[in-house]
Amino acid sequence: MQKLLESVDVLAISEHWLYADELTILDNLHNDFLYYAKTSEQNNMNTRWKRGQGGVAIVWKKHLRAQRLLLGNDRIVAIKFRMNNQNYVFCSIYFPSTNSNLADFIDTLTCLNAVCTQLSYREEQIIIAGDFNVHVSDPRSGQRESNRGKLLLEMFAEFDMFPVNVDMPCMGPLFTYYSSCGNSVVDYIFASKNIERIVKCVKVGDEHPCNLSYHLPLIAGIEISAGINCHESSNNLENEYERIAWRKCASEQVLEYQRRLNDTIITMDDTLYTSDDVENYYRLICRSIKSSDKCLPRAKYKKSIKPYWNNELKRLKTACMELHKKWTSEGRPRGEQYESFRLYKDAKRLFRKEQRKMVRKTEENDFKELSEASEIDHIRFWKYVNRRRKKKRSTNVLTTNDGRTISNPEEIADVWANYYEKLLTPEENTNFDDDFREYIDIEVSDITKNSLAEFDDIFQDPITLKEIEDVLTELPNNKAPGDDGITYEHIKYSGDILAAKLLILYNKIIELEYIPRQFKLGIKIPIPKGGKSCASKFDDHRGITLLCTFNKIFERLVLNRLQNKIRCRPHPLQGAYQAERDALTTSFVIDESTKHCCEENDKVFACYVDVSKAFDKVWINGMLFKLYHNVNIRGKCWRLIKGWYSDMEEYVFYNGKRSRQYNILQGVRQGGVLSPWLFLLFIDDMISELEKLSTGIVIQNLFVGSPMFADDLTLMSRLKRGLDNMLVQVHNYSLKWRLTFNEKKTVVLTFGEKRDNISAVTNRRWLIGGKEIMEKSIWHNLGKDWHTDVSSLIPILEAAKKGQAIGIGLANLGCRFNGMNPLVATKLWARIALPKMLYGAELWTLNREKLSKLEKVQNIFLRVCLGLLSGTSGSAARGLLGLWTVGAEIDKRKLLFLRRLICASEDCVHRRVFMIRLNRWRWNPNKITGFVPDLVRILQKYCLWEYMDNFLQSGNFPSKSEWKKTVFENINHAEIEFWKIKTQRYKQLGLYSQVVKEPMRNMWLQFALESSEMANQVAIIVKVLCGSFYVNGVRFAGEKTQFHCMSCGNYYTNPVKHAMLHCCETQLARTKLWERITDFFPVEFVANINSLDEDNLMQTIFGNMQFMEGHNNNQVQNFYIIVAESISKIITISSYIDIYLDSETIY
Repeated sequence: MQKLLESVDVLAISEHWLYADELTILDNLHNDFLYYAKTSEQNNMNTRWKRGQGGVAIVWKKHLRAQRLLLGNDRIVAIKFRMNNQNYVFCSIYFPSTNSNLADFIDTLTCLNAVCTQLSYREEQIIIAGDFNVHVSDPRSGQRESNRGKLLLEMFAEFDMFPVNVDMPCMGPLFTYYSSCGNSVVDYIFASKNIERIVKCVKVGDEHPCNLSYHLPLIAGIEISAGINCHESSNNLENEYERIAWRKCASEQVLEYQRRLNDTIITMDDTLYTSDDVENYYRLICRSIKSSDKCLPRAKYKKSIKPYWNNELKRLKTACMELHKKWTSEGRPRGEQYESFRLYKDAKRLFRKEQRKMVRKTEENDFKELSEASEIDHIRFWKYVNRRRKKKRSTNVLTTNDGRTISNPEEIADVWANYYEKLLTPEENTNFDDDFREYIDIEVSDITKNSLAEFDDIFQDPITLKEIEDVLTELPNNKAPGDDGITYEHIKYSGDILAAKLLILYNKIIELEYIPRQFKLGIKIPIPKGGKSCASKFDDHRGITLLCTFNKIFERLVLNRLQNKIRCRPHPLQGAYQAERDALTTSFVIDESTKHCCEENDKVFACYVDVSKAFDKVWINGMLFKLYHNVNIRGKCWRLIKGWYSDMEEYVFYNGKRSRQYNILQGVRQGGVLSPWLFLLFIDDMISELEKLSTGIVIQNLFVGSPMFADDLTLMSRLKRGLDNMLVQVHNYSLKWRLTFNEKKTVVLTFGEKRDNISAVTNRRWLIGGKEIMEKSIWHNLGKDWHTDVSSLIPILEAAKKGQAIGIGLANLGCRFNGMNPLVATKLWARIALPKMLYGAELWTLNREKLSKLEKVQNIFLRVCLGLLSGTSGSAARGLLGLWTVGAEIDKRKLLFLRRLICASEDCVHRRVFMIRLNRWRWNPNKITGFVPDLVRILQKYCLWEYMDNFLQSGNFPSKSEWKKTVFENINHAEIEFWKIKTQRYKQLGLYSQVVKEPMRNMWLQFALESSEMANQVAIIVKVLCGSFYVNGVRFAGEKTQFHCMSCGNYYTNPVKHAMLHCCETQLARTKLWERITDFFPVEFVANINSLDEDNLMQTIFGNMQFMEGHNNNQVQNFYIIVAESISKIITISSYIDIYLDSETIY
């Protein structure tokens, strides 16, 4: 296939046989190609064969700038590209095989007809290639038309399309399909009739030793003048700075780097008088670092290779190619009577068999390494996880506001530069208050003149070496550098001398009030929002600015000093970028305030306000004005920040291309350390003005009417006219301070509305700045779904849907039966899926129905990992993996959040709201809803109420570590008791409840984790323990049905016990087991086993360690290794037990 890609632009692949988690193989075919693929819906991830089945794909050259189309089903994929003002659609298709029933063929034909109909309406040129599995009349090969072929041609005739390789001269072999069953033409390229004139050649590719398919490639040359300029621009920054592999740096290499750097910078002249001296000093430091890091290892690009390739495959391929040459030299005769043909085909068959074997073995080794790394090395563990994840490919396409689509990276970079330059330039809006702007500009000019004589308490004392060292110790790793290419690691591992040089540089910057030009130059990177790898519009991206590392360290030093001043702290209702506050605490304030009002029979009118591009549109002079008047930042510090936000520049870096530089005239940079604090400062007085309005919600003298998280503002009032007044106030504020709102993303929700008054929604009208905003019943904000009906299932269903999607992703990653070890899969579930599915669960109020939706998602995933039948007890699966119920996980989150609320500072609004709600509950527990009564229930459920009682009496509460430990122990104890009740309820878990005494990482799964060779044996034991099997074709439902054994003629109710101890069909396997036990273990050990009655013996061999006490641990482990092999043999050879039917699927 890689050979084919050297000579084609688009490649259609039919029947690739890949599973969903194997599609990344197509990613490694060629660096200049992209792919679009679908796997067959018939591929069961849990009972996967040695190979998959079906599947289609298209691989195309990047320069075509193609877009993926969502058409058809799992048998059709399509892309679209544009050339010479004409759209071309290329489809890859795979029809059902000739021995499939006619209904399947008709279904695919109907789907293809719908696709062609949809495309023909758009007047697009269509090319469809693939394995159609039909016979079309072909004079060249003498093939006759089949009934299915006739139906296919009739359908294509409706769209004026023709079979290119039949109706036009075709070179090469006569057939496209060669097998021992016969030869035929079943592969075709169908194209629109008006493409015929530009088809220059058609050929069937020759046989090749690397082609392991029975099909030969079908190639058509279509001459389309693309008019594409593919030259590489010189402004490619991809290799301008070599990335250093810091994790691979040996201590000797780091020491050598320090020595070289110290030898260079120790001789630097530290006398700085002017701004030019500062610039030169900074450049010398950068130059010294770059010259000294030559001794450090570089991160090298690893060319994609087949990880399964080995010398044996190389030998088989060489032999195959030699025999191919011999066969070719004899004229390529076909038929078993020709020795050269027979030997070539036999060699090719061996090569294909060995290749599939090594692919599977490589996957098993990957899972084994993943299992080992999960217990030892977390960095290595996530490295393997990321390696198996499907790579995200950017479409390299951008759609401009005028609808034009561009894909040249250099052009895209410049278009992005135009977009950001416009965004970061103050707009002329006739609604803005220009008189106020003129007033602020004059004020800022006057402040600049007068500030020289003002006292500055921020930089009253110079920066100290300890301040710098404290910042350096907190620097993170693996962060992208700015334009100078210096990373945090360069500075962290540099030694003490560089820190001393930075002390000189930073103090001189403060003294001269001069910010180096490089500090103010940024690299703008457009990042797709929400993980959209195919984002193609401006609004689908968020711009992140990469700034110089030295600048960010200096910003951190300044911010640390500013935050030490009480006056510099934001309004208590601002929940972003501060200790003890986050989106969850802000949501808590909104949620509990709403419930508080509803309990008083008041409605709550809440408006979720969306400020358009808030960070990018901060009015700089307005910010400087507020910095001076609202926060009392004066003198040198004020002038320094003003200098920072003067003459700022940046350029866009996109796909290795650098745009032109442009000026920044407004906004704070999303990537700067100071930026969040400056933004909060700028927006802070909006909350204060809303508070003064006195129309927002107040609960017991605490104003909670306008909580805010960064630029996400929520307005809340008990009255409609109150919210109207707040909207007017916000609009007036925006006109003064030059902000705009997105009315399409600003909505109103009304809480506490009685069901019979819901119609009032249609009569209410909401305006912000004269523009109407919608009232809805549900809205997503702060990571939470807000619903006016608190009993609604929608938020929980959305959470469950999210969990299921992550579960599917993990299954594709390998978290499935016959994939990675279930213990490792469970760890990924707990670390990746649960946190995302349960985000915001601290505020959920769940009933049994809601909780069951979430439990079901986890239970399905666990059954998929263990390969259990659908409907198998989720409690049994959890018990083997040591997992809690989802309900217990939610309870744990609520209890940990309780401590956050209690131990927060006195001025934190979320703590004050909690205390108000708690006191209300103490006086009237029956009327309160929400977090507090739910928390009381949880505390009592887990016997933790005494801690709350002690807090109410004395104000004391356990430390974070003590509380976390106590919560874990109490929940775990309750979960064990709950698990026992659940597992004893099911009759098919009789053996399970006797063997598994508490939910924990099971012994059998631990054996499989340590020795992957035992994986299949352990999988059988797990299925048997969980009652996940069939008996004589009937699902096992416990010892309540009597069966008749056709092998020995006896009757039994317990099929496993019968097979393991009594049935003559399994007598030989039992005899071998006892012989091995007798030969391998001491007499005392064997005697102990022989002394057990049937029930105790069954419990012991399936994992109950009760009767193994006193024996050597190695003996016990070896015993169970032998037993595992025998159990799997006995269960497998028994004709009446079937464990391989209908495993659970997550899809």
